[in-house]
Amino acid sequence: MTPGASIAVVRDLADNKILRLGEGMKHKGWELISVSPDGVTFRQGEQDQEITLYVDEQASGVRR
Repeated sequence: MTPGASIAVVRDLADNKILRLGEGMKHKGWELISVSPDGVTFRQGEQDQEITLYVDEQASGVRR
């Protein structure tokens, strides 16, 4: 995320391709509704799907 753009980087598991999607962009019928530091929300028709970002603090070396 930057002040000028919110981009989600996701992997399509069907073909193992990396996608860079901005808010409002669609992939296989799913529209990226929002991007936040905690995750993303996609919408297809009436259905919303929220994907939460999980950071493994031990693997990333982050300590609190």
